[in-house]
Amino acid sequence: MLAASVIAAMAQPVAAQSRTLYADAPPAVRCADGVASGKSATIALLHTCEDAMNATTSQRSVRAASMVNTGIVLMRRGETSDALALFNRASSLHDDLPGLSLNIAAAQLRAGANEDALATLEDIEALPDHLQHVAYFNRGLAHWRLDQVYEAYADFKTAQAIMPGYAPARNALAHFTVAPEYQAASVND
Repeated sequence: MLAASVIAAMAQPVAAQSRTLYADAPPAVRCADGVASGKSATIALLHTCEDAMNATTSQRSVRAASMVNTGIVLMRRGETSDALALFNRASSLHDDLPGLSLNIAAAQLRAGANEDALATLEDIEALPDHLQHVAYFNRGLAHWRLDQVYEAYADFKTAQAIMPGYAPARNALAHFTVAPEYQAASVND
């Protein structure tokens, strides 16, 4: 009798969890590596990132990070509105993603929403240290596009001070000429 109940219990259907084995790294890792390497936003990389994003077995944080990476690929392909939508979905899925605001601001800049980018980059100091130079550069770019020249210059200088040799900041600063400060003339001058 005991053996029959054990066999019956083993035969009960359970929620099946499929496990996918990969010959190489899983899609989330390949996606992250592809985005981090700065590779071109190929359709193959996009599909890899979409596979990672849609994997139901992934943890929420991994899925959210994969959404951000997919958004970055889309942004590089010029699909800014789709990228912004993914960034917002990622934020609602997992609200502690380092650099998410930086990616949102980059997409806003690409979409020409400079005021929105400024608002998004309001608290640069909250970003991880290794991303702050990029945030200052992006904020400087938003200021520049809004003809806020002094603010743009200050942010580009800050980006360069944080990361000496940072090419985007160096290139932007090459467009500026700082004139010497003049004293106001008095009546007797």
